[in-house]
Amino acid sequence: LPPRIVAAYDADRILGPLLRLSEGQPLASERTLEPSEGSDALIAHGFRFVVIDRELAPGDLLAFTGRALKLREIARDGNRVLYEVAPGVSGG
Repeated sequence: LPPRIVAAYDADRILGPLLRLSEGQPLASERTLEPSEGSDALIAHGFRFVVIDRELAPGDLLAFTGRALKLREIARDGNRVLYEVAPGVSGG
């Protein structure tokens, strides 16, 4: 990706933390968003669903998504879980 795109993702309030935590970086450096704020930010980017491999995902990523997103479980396949991103209070 072009450096400006990488910088934009990294600076984004929801995509940046998700990408860093997916790489195994620690949660301590990330500001946890309110669930409505995190969900609405993902929805604004066009994300409606999230898949998490609960065995392979770093623990800090699981903790962040559990606190920063409103997710509704849709389906499971082994360790992979499909979630729908639920709109926050501001999203209706």
